[in-house]
Parts: sequence; C-alpha cells; structure tokens
Amino acid sequence: MKYLGIMSAMVVLTLGAYWARVAYSRQSNDIQRQVLQTDLLAPTADGPVTIDTLAKRAKAKGLSKVYYPEGMARREYVRDLDDAAAKFSIFIIKPMERVGISDRYQIATVFKVRVLNTLRLKGAAGCCTLPASDKIPPLQQPDEVYLTVSGGSVMVDGVEVVQTGELINLEIDQEYVIFGNYSEIDKAANVPLGVRGVFRLTNSGLLAPHQTGSSAGKQEVNKLQSALEVRYGSSATRFFESLRQK
Repeated sequence: MKYLGIMSAMVVLTLGAYWARVAYSRQSNDIQRQVLQTDLLAPTADGPVTIDTLAKRAKAKGLSKVYYPEGMARREYVRDLDDAAAKFSIFIIKPMERVGISDRYQIATVFKVRVLNTLRLKGAAGCCTLPASDKIPPLQQPDEVYLTVSGGSVMVDGVEVVQTGELINLEIDQEYVIFGNYSEIDKAANVPLGVRGVFRLTNSGLLAPHQTGSSAGKQEVNKLQSALEVRYGSSATRFFESLRQK
C-alpha cells in the first residue's frame, strides 16, 4: 500500500510538471506570436504598413496567414426598431457569391445577393459605390445587387491577410432580413448598423439575430431583437405585415 501511495504521488507530480511545461510552452508561443505580429506591423518610412507590405513581410518569414489591424468602420445608431424602420431600406436577401477586396489599408467583403422581397425602400444615392476590382462578379439578373461589408480576407502573393472588424459573415443561400442603405444607380447596398441590422430568417419563419457582434453592438442588437420579440413574437410574417400597414 505504501508503495502504491508513493507511485501515485510520483504520477501526480509527473503530470503536474507536464502540464506546467505545456502551459509555459503555450505562453511562450503566444508571446512569440505577439512579438512577430508587432514586428510585421512596424510602420514604414512612408507611414503605416500597407496590406501588401504586411503580406510581403509575412511571406518572408514563411507565414501563410496574417492579421491586419481592424479599420475604423463608421457605424450608425438608432433609438429603437421604429427608428431603424424609418431610416433604412428593409430587404429579404439571399447571398449567392462573396469576394474579398482591398485597398492599401482596408479589406471589405462584397456579396452578390438576390433580393427576394423589398419590404421598405429608402433611396440613398451614392451611399454604396463599389471600389474598382475585377474580382467582383457581374450582376446577371434584375433582382441581383451587391452588398458590401467591412472586414474579410484577401490573398496577397500567396499569403491570406485577414481584417476582422465587425465582419458580417453571411452564409451562402441563407435568407436574411437587412436594414440598410441602397443605391439604385449603383445596384449596391450596405448595412450602416453592422451586425445590428442583420437578422437571419429561420426555417420556422422567425427573425433571429445573425450574430452578437462586438461589445459595442450588443446593446443595439438587443434593442431591435427585444422589440421584435415583444411586438411580434419574432415572427417574420407579423413584422412584415406591420411594415405594409405603415
């Protein structure tokens, strides 16, 4: 029995030492990654590091993926659901394709979406001009438009550069209800409320918040979501009917 007790104590000590080494190794790796990321993002003589320069530095260090700092995306805020419905166009959309595009310092994701229903239309000419890029797929049907959101990823010289921001990661072929700006001239839309202005249309006909987003967006999500729950039981049909009556 005494021998078993000694063996058990040795096993505990051995496991404790093992997990201590694992924890130390992980901490060391995290520190190394932070130092490496800081080094990669060091400013150049011309100013802040560009996306292309970051990719070149990452490739030189043998990296296949790197993160670019979040941009300062402009977000609009609303008092409540009525305010959101009064300010923005409201569509039911279905994403079909997506592509990441970038300039020197910003990455955006452009979705080609099909507009299944226009519930409310507010003109906003010039709101949503697309950047020039041969990566953007052409629109082929009258009910197709572009939807641009901040953040995403692009491939630069074999390196994936990611900028997270408040990326609205829409699923292809999933139906959504969005509160957004729309320009008929550009056949393009955006979502000034970020994730706060996007609701997933479930198979049971309910409006579910697409994602919680950043801490700055959680309060706004709850405002709209709470109103939908209290007034309409999150029913898409009841909400849509209320819009037609106004």
